[in-house]
Amino acid sequence: RWVSPSLLASDTHVLGNLLCEGTLNIDGTVNGNVTCHTAVVHPNGKVLGDINAEIVHVHGYISGVVEARDVY
Repeated sequence: RWVSPSLLASDTHVLGNLLCEGTLNIDGTVNGNVTCHTAVVHPNGKVLGDINAEIVHVHGYISGVVEARDVY
């Protein structure tokens, strides 16, 4: 099932865990864990927690553990 991508904009700060069925584009800050199919951490993006996804693209900062089938 196709789901449109979600965007966490650069001026957004989330305190808590995020769950997304599709692609999550992170350009802001997540202070919590992320679970989704595909996570894209953009250059301005920060994840202060773990990421659990099938695919993870890292261009920003992640302070936790990344569990994924593919990491780019």
